[in-house]
Amino acid sequence: MKKLSGKTALVTGSTDGVGRLVARKLGQAGARVLVHGRDAERGARVVADIEASGGAAGFLAADLSALAEVRRLADTAQATVERLDILINNAGIGTAGAHARHGRPAFTSPSWIDLRDQKLESGFLQH
Repeated sequence: MKKLSGKTALVTGSTDGVGRLVARKLGQAGARVLVHGRDAERGARVVADIEASGGAAGFLAADLSALAEVRRLADTAQATVERLDILINNAGIGTAGAHARHGRPAFTSPSWIDLRDQKLESGFLQH
């Protein structure tokens, strides 16, 4: 029996990076994983990775920078699973790729405000 068999986990921001790795590890440990992100195609790939290694997973799309989407994510998760045992609040706003210059993240005032708001608000909303 796997350590997390019978448990359900939601990992926000799990279509890439650390969140993707955490989602895969939770799936390997036996948890049913709700993969979250903004990009359904990337989410489908993570779900497929988890399922290919014998786990169970599903994808929930939401942009956590919008309060209405945070609430929709909570409603959808509640309608999808009977209970949520593990919540990993990993979602964030990336600063790599096109946003990076000279090897450093490019934070402008608006992007800093977006990041702050997303991190602070999404973690404290209650359903």
